[in-house]
Amino acid sequence: MQRIDNKVIVNVCQVANAVGAALSQVSGTVDYVCSLEGTQRDIVTKKAEQKAREKAIDAGADSKTVKIVDKHVTTLSYLPGDQVRLHFTAVGDLVDNHLETAFPEGKISGVQTLKNNKTMLL
Repeated sequence: MQRIDNKVIVNVCQVANAVGAALSQVSGTVDYVCSLEGTQRDIVTKKAEQKAREKAIDAGADSKTVKIVDKHVTTLSYLPGDQVRLHFTAVGDLVDNHLETAFPEGKISGVQTLKNNKTMLL
């Protein structure tokens, strides 16, 4: 193995992992059991989807990019009545203003969204 004599430490190395985290997507998940008595499956499903979307947005996702990526509606025949388990996950891109607050002052001067909807740190 060859010895390394020089090492380079970048002035923003303390936040290197934060850049990757800040550019990632944000999710929101709901997982609960409910009864279908007195309602319809479609109505309960739409409510669960909306709750998952709201959780993703509350976590910092851009509402324009949020989509459902995981959707499971399971009938629970071992429970009395018409019970279902709803498991939904929504995912969206991180809102740009979250990036500006993710870094200590002076480490990043701003955020610019490019034409291809990619985010560039300035």
